[in-house]
Amino acid sequence: MKKRIVASLLMTSVLLCACSDDGHSRRSKSDKEEKETEAETTVTEEETERVTETTVAETELVIEETETVVDDSSVLCDAYTVVVNEIEEAIYQENLVVLDNHMGIEEFYFVQGQEAALNDIGVALYDFNNDSVPELFIIDTLSNNILSMYTIGDDGSAVNMLEGMTRNSYQLMDNMTIHNLASSGWAYTYVFNWTTAPNGVSLEACDAYFSTDLILADAPDLGSGTVYWYHAPGATSYDYLAENASYVGTEIDDELLFPVGHVVCLETVPIGSFAVG
Repeated sequence: MKKRIVASLLMTSVLLCACSDDGHSRRSKSDKEEKETEAETTVTEEETERVTETTVAETELVIEETETVVDDSSVLCDAYTVVVNEIEEAIYQENLVVLDNHMGIEEFYFVQGQEAALNDIGVALYDFNNDSVPELFIIDTLSNNILSMYTIGDDGSAVNMLEGMTRNSYQLMDNMTIHNLASSGWAYTYVFNWTTAPNGVSLEACDAYFSTDLILADAPDLGSGTVYWYHAPGATSYDYLAENASYVGTEIDDELLFPVGHVVCLETVPIGSFAVG
């Protein structure tokens, strides 16, 4: 049916073009031609109405399916509420046993204090990988670093995806990756771009740069104390860095270390006042 409509539209376009070339063509049409044209127009309008009705019906079905997924958010909220309430209560009660499981949140609490932890640690929901399941982000709003990240597992419970801190920082990027800068010193710095693993509940590296004082790949021997930078695009974890490395040089572009122009800033709610539902 759609093909017939397209053909009719194309024929109409051709007729319109012909009319623009000859201004007297309409007047020269016989009554018979005009009736045939009116008949074709009537059929085309009827077909168009039928197609429109079908398309609207299909669209409504898709919308209903989408709303079903969104309505499932009550399960997500319940799962994430357990996580957020536990951390919030631990900060209020200074429960270090719980905070020990969240290195970055604990670090923030000790450095900035309890009041700042309740007000400047923010909570946000954001669908990181466009799978219609929003992830839970707990963020240091002073630096925009991700302190903790969760998604929803197959059983409906919250699954931890990462824990960040000052020397192992994570930031959300605008290309569906998470930038990770980890360092124990300039000679031992790692830059990872993480994305969602095939299982949907964990992260895997899709690109990596790292520094070391070791001579790897085709790096020249520049003497003791030299820091060498390498690129390991095929590395999926720390274990595979060396065997996938290619030499970059003794310096690295600052944009690779701190890609500030591509960082996503989420709107957050202070963890001290966060409520779901």
